[in-house]
Amino acid sequence: MKKTFIALAVLLVAGCSGKNPYQPAAQALQSAVVTQSQTNKTQSPEQDKADQASAEQGNTIVRLHRADQWSVIPFERTCPLYVRVDGKLVAALQFNEYVDLRLVNGQRKVKVSLACTMTGRSAEAVIDANGTHQEYETDSNWYGQQRLWRTK
Repeated sequence: MKKTFIALAVLLVAGCSGKNPYQPAAQALQSAVVTQSQTNKTQSPEQDKADQASAEQGNTIVRLHRADQWSVIPFERTCPLYVRVDGKLVAALQFNEYVDLRLVNGQRKVKVSLACTMTGRSAEAVIDANGTHQEYETDSNWYGQQRLWRTK
């Protein structure tokens, strides 16, 4: 009995030791740099280029991680979580994946929602992109509500 317990403990430790806590998202749909020109569509192309150049200098990197969790909803394991920045779809996350958003400094609205629901379960946060690295976590609670909160 003791040998069996030790063998199981060794297998458990060996199986868990090689895992990364999370991995980058495979579905990054488009650049997550949101510039002022994308919110103001009446600007000229020259102004758009100038805004893009200034955006490169005033970016904030925000890491958004979808937590790995057990779910009572059968389709949720295969259903991506859409990430929108200022209403623009930028990524689709599976469980235990993250995306690095490069946001132009200022107030940015980040919304996460499941792609496969008819009820529109979502969570959103207004992020103050101020040049400091930030990290956010998202998951679903037992009542099926999405949550989004800052961790760093």
